[in-house]
Amino acid sequence: MTSRKAKQIIFGIFLFIFAAVAVRTFVVHSMFANYVFEEWRVNYSGGFVRRGLTGTFMIFLQDSYNINIYEALRSLSYLVYLLFASVCFLKINKSKGMLDLESLVIVLFLPSLIMFPLKDFKAIGRKDFFLFFGAIANLFLVQISARSLNLKENSNL
Repeated sequence: MTSRKAKQIIFGIFLFIFAAVAVRTFVVHSMFANYVFEEWRVNYSGGFVRRGLTGTFMIFLQDSYNINIYEALRSLSYLVYLLFASVCFLKINKSKGMLDLESLVIVLFLPSLIMFPLKDFKAIGRKDFFLFFGAIANLFLVQISARSLNLKENSNL
């Protein structure tokens, strides 16, 4: 079996396992507890708190538009994780040619990367999880800038 075919099989197995765990986590168990989102509700009503901006904004949305904050945060957390996972999948799929088989298996199945929030379902609702999304967005913007600079440099030649 060629290395390319083996990589395709490994990637397919990972996608199947990821889809099964994601369905179990998001659909079957819906494993969110409201206390995961309590940090989001810290606000300025008791005085200045360094992390109070999000809580003040959430209370404003809840009072002004009658939005269920927990459901909105749950939906936002799902969306951010799915964006994070899809960008990771696209990047891994694009770089499969450069990775050897062992590196691909490590990147895909390392518990602290893509699968971490699915196994620790409370991780998705915490503010800390958005660090992943910010890092991916930053890398995406750096890649666009580098590609743009590379095109400008090549056109000057």
